[in-house]
Amino acid sequence: MSTKPDTTAEVSTPGSAVAGSSDVKGAPATVTETTMVSESESHDPSVPDDVIAKLVITTLLMMAAPILTYYMARDYVFQGSSFYAALLAVVVANVVLGAFIFMAAREEKRGAALQAEATKKTE
Repeated sequence: MSTKPDTTAEVSTPGSAVAGSSDVKGAPATVTETTMVSESESHDPSVPDDVIAKLVITTLLMMAAPILTYYMARDYVFQGSSFYAALLAVVVANVVLGAFIFMAAREEKRGAALQAEATKKTE
């Protein structure tokens, strides 16, 4: 069983002095507080992991799919015709973009439905 160590952060509190110590002659020293931040607290819940995964996947598809389509179509389907291969690559890029927009719209509707459900439970 392995657990990840907690992250520590040092916070300086200006204006608080420690008796008898100072960094600069005549200036009061600041007290440094160490707070423990667990990994679950440091994760930003405003962007769910599945949304990030969809963004990464569609980004990779947007980079790779049109290029692969162009070269595969030019060499194997259209036997050297760059025009039709480029046209097909543009179509593939638009399909990937449309799929991302569709997924984002569904995610937005799902988020709105969950938010409405949460407000009904609190009332």
